[in-house]
Amino acid sequence: MDKRIAFLKGAMKNSVSSSDQVANTILHAVNSRDPDMRYVIGNDATNSIHMRNSLSDREFMKWIKDGMFHGKGFAR
Repeated sequence: MDKRIAFLKGAMKNSVSSSDQVANTILHAVNSRDPDMRYVIGNDATNSIHMRNSLSDREFMKWIKDGMFHGKGFAR
């Protein structure tokens, strides 16, 4: 688990979604005849989903609580 967390911390460091990416995705969803229920935007979201799918519930909560998002507006 520690190797996965270290790898994704590095990958996510500069991978925050841009406002253009978000706006284009919203525009696509609004104009779609059959929009998806959820849209994954950017590497940060993709990496978070990967972690969620590859860790147990307990490991994932530890990942969150250990400050993966500390400094990005998430409370500990």
